[in-house]
Amino acid sequence: MEGIEKITGRILSDARAEADAILTAAKADADSLAESYKAQAEALRSRSEAEAQSECEAMLARVDSSGSNVRRNMILEEKNRLLDEAFALALEKLPSDPGYPDFLEKLLAAAIKSNVDRENAAVIADPDFVLTDEYEVRFAPADAALSDMLLEAGRKTASDCGKTLIRGADADEINNGFILRCGQVLTNCSAEKLIEQLRPSAEAGAVSLLFGDM
Repeated sequence: MEGIEKITGRILSDARAEADAILTAAKADADSLAESYKAQAEALRSRSEAEAQSECEAMLARVDSSGSNVRRNMILEEKNRLLDEAFALALEKLPSDPGYPDFLEKLLAAAIKSNVDRENAAVIADPDFVLTDEYEVRFAPADAALSDMLLEAGRKTASDCGKTLIRGADADEINNGFILRCGQVLTNCSAEKLIEQLRPSAEAGAVSLLFGDM
């Protein structure tokens, strides 16, 4: 996954400026709302009789707490939205990255070898397990321009592993990438699935990159 992490990292870095501007605006809006709450409480206190002083102080404390919560929630909501947009942008920009063809080639090789290893392990566990001699790869229509190159590279990897790789119908159900079939096992190597799998481990780094100490 190192290739997609580098590509995604560059894309997230480009989103930093937009995140800064939007979060600064969100903080200002939240602060303004909190100050409005405080001003209302102060006005009420100035109109109150002396015996109501303690009640007004309690109200001010609640207003301060409420304002802080509003501010925190507004900023958290904005951060979550920006984070979603950043990963959506990564998915959108990934196919146009210069490293994308090489990434897909390595990914196909890794997927083939992974299935070979899985089958070999299955034979050891169950002598009656039937190995799959012919693997099938289905490319997303959006990657048609890369499919011949990827198929040639994939066939070499498969041949080195004692397998045959054939090309199946287009994988219309995915946006980018490919699906590898080994017998009854399907390996989804679509861009959307990769970003989905990458997000849990990459999210902390993305938050730091996008928001820093904000």
